[in-house]
Amino acid sequence: MAFINAKIYIQFLHSDGKTKALFNIVEYQYFYKYYFLSLSIISLIFSLIAIKKKEKKGFIILSLISFILSVLFVTISFWRIFI
Repeated sequence: MAFINAKIYIQFLHSDGKTKALFNIVEYQYFYKYYFLSLSIISLIFSLIAIKKKEKKGFIILSLISFILSVLFVTISFWRIFI
């Protein structure tokens, strides 16, 4: 995900003023980054299985944290922080 955000940031730096104003439209060409949400759904499924099987709480917490982080990394545009 960091690589995709870096590519978006570099494209933003090389664009002119009009394109920067409407850059949200240009950002849709990187729609494939939302395919990484499937990994977070798999993490959620593993955490639900761990809860059902009453596994150790450390595994459950770790899988839930990885689910939350992966959703955040996909949905939040971190490249805007570098502007």
